[in-house]
Amino acid sequence: MELYMMNRQHGRMILELIENGPLLWPTIEENGVTRPKKYSELSATKAIQANCDVKATSIILQGLPPEVYALVSNHKVTKELWERIQLLMQGTSLTKQERECKLYDEFDKFAYKKGESLREFYLRFSLLLNDMNIYNMKLEQFQVNTKFLNTLPAEWSKFVTDVNLVRDLHMTNVDHLHAYLGQHEFHANKTIVLYFPKLFPLGPDVHGLETDLVIHTEKTEMMRVVVEMECVGKIADLFDKATGKHEADQHLSCADPLPI
Repeated sequence: MELYMMNRQHGRMILELIENGPLLWPTIEENGVTRPKKYSELSATKAIQANCDVKATSIILQGLPPEVYALVSNHKVTKELWERIQLLMQGTSLTKQERECKLYDEFDKFAYKKGESLREFYLRFSLLLNDMNIYNMKLEQFQVNTKFLNTLPAEWSKFVTDVNLVRDLHMTNVDHLHAYLGQHEFHANKTIVLYFPKLFPLGPDVHGLETDLVIHTEKTEMMRVVVEMECVGKIADLFDKATGKHEADQHLSCADPLPI
């Protein structure tokens, strides 16, 4: 704070007001009654002191986090305000330790949010790393890069494998990984994942499709079927038909076999 104050006009005077207390407002006797002088009655020097006292209070309050501001904003005297803040901040070492623990926990549990883009995922991860850097929390570069890649959803698995083959995860950083993966985002988004429940109810007229889609299974709760975007409409029609929503007979026809 001292460096900041010294770069402002009358900075030394502002610091002295914080350390020693506010201006002792001069008084004047008028009609046998002593009263404080009005601001307009102050000398030039005293007026500057009064202005600096107001500035000091304003500067201190502006730099406080909301939770601290709520506790001290009722103090009007700068010296009292500063002493109160110093008392409140004595517990910051414990608060810092708690915050570090919370950030480590957030890093461990960091997960991809359904529907977010690669850039949104990258920005959230970068903000978390930035918060950790503020507290000088050290993480190995390999650990950070591995966390970033392994947290991406399944449709990125091919490109993550490519990264592991061509990049040294001990030397590169998240910014470079994001830039590399960003070149392939369009292709990653062309792949979607459909889930079908166990014992999918197939009608007699679509029973032959069971072999093509491998939907009906006794061994797993869900079957993961990955299809190219151009096949989605046909898959949806088959789903509607199998659940009785359409009676018209339709047949799946895709240029390439479905990767299952």
